[in-house]
Amino acid sequence: MKPLISVIITNYNYGQYIEKAIQSISNQTYANIELLIYDDGSNDRSVELIEKILPSVTVSKLRFIQQENQGIVKTRNKALKELTGDYYIFLDADDYFDSDFVDSLYQIAAETGVDVVYPNWHVIELDTGKDYQTDFPEFSLEGLQRQQLHLNPESLVKTAAVGNIAFQSEFIAEDWQFFLHLAFLGKTFKLAKTSYTNYQVK
Repeated sequence: MKPLISVIITNYNYGQYIEKAIQSISNQTYANIELLIYDDGSNDRSVELIEKILPSVTVSKLRFIQQENQGIVKTRNKALKELTGDYYIFLDADDYFDSDFVDSLYQIAAETGVDVVYPNWHVIELDTGKDYQTDFPEFSLEGLQRQQLHLNPESLVKTAAVGNIAFQSEFIAEDWQFFLHLAFLGKTFKLAKTSYTNYQVK
């Protein structure tokens, strides 16, 4: 049995996208996934749509958590305490993964032993229909400090490497600070050059 990988979907009023995000996890070729879905006090149809699709989701473990609005930082920190996987990946509700995304990132982690595997991005402009792919460089601390490469929570992270590190204030780039903290502690990183987060923007 491959290690359990937790995928955490965080949602706030993304009802128009949430079903696609959830389905993209159900469709993963990786066989041992824990899916945690956090609805952060949505006031659109998100909860109704999530509950509608849940019976068709095929993963090893599934939890749907409804909570009053706490914001993305507190929700991610809560998930870090509640997930049970050996690795984890966050997925914003308005994004989605290709079916081999989790498997491809895990293969790199298994082969290299790194703590974080980060993908390139497939950016989809919803208003114009245009799209493009990033080509981030291989990891270096200098590159991260200068924001020449962009790590986001939609990276595969070894849970044991995180320890007590948490996301900080929403008033700064909390993703960047989180990974910078890991890097300063000597954690290791690897680019998944041909894997892409499908990042939808308006």
